[in-house]
Amino acid sequence: MAFWAFWMVVASTIAAFATLVGLILLQRTWRETKRTADVAQSAFLMSERPHLFIGEVQPMAPLFSDYPNRVINPDLEFFDVRYDVQNHGKTPAIIKALEASVRILPNLDGTPEFSSGEQSPFEMIVAAERARTASQFMRRAITEEDAHLISRSRQVYIEGAAVGHIFFYVRVTYTSPLGVTDQIMSAFRYDPITNDFIPASGSNFNYRRLGQIEPQS
Repeated sequence: MAFWAFWMVVASTIAAFATLVGLILLQRTWRETKRTADVAQSAFLMSERPHLFIGEVQPMAPLFSDYPNRVINPDLEFFDVRYDVQNHGKTPAIIKALEASVRILPNLDGTPEFSSGEQSPFEMIVAAERARTASQFMRRAITEEDAHLISRSRQVYIEGAAVGHIFFYVRVTYTSPLGVTDQIMSAFRYDPITNDFIPASGSNFNYRRLGQIEPQS
């Protein structure tokens, strides 16, 4: 009797051990399955989400009618800038906050800040069809002193002389029907000779943040 009891205990121990190993393997399989599903969902969201870009940035009229002599365009009451928000993704983008600013600075440095008049917390849908575009506008008054600084920025360097550049930067916070919220930021510098805006360098002013970002109030 004791002999059979001993082997029954051994068999029960082996069965319990096998059950434990099975549970461990099952848990590992569940974790791997969940990780694979998470990766697949992230890849799906990345491929299907909207991808906004700041397209063409263009002044509505030249700043100078006579650049070498620093003559401001007489028909220019305000320096108006038109910029395009383009969607190159696969789903519509719902803009939650649109912020844009025109600044006259020696250099584009520091952290961009937007005043209340430059913030537009409103919803606007940009369709994902052939890079659908939504055109927006921003303006700023330019004085004679501003024009003098801006024109000097493209002339011969004079040590200690103040210069100024027209910088335009825009930040867009948007979401999609998939429930993800992204944010982009782009900066541009105005060239008074060619009357064009060109991209400005600097990671503080050019980025794309993917994830849950709450629009700033």
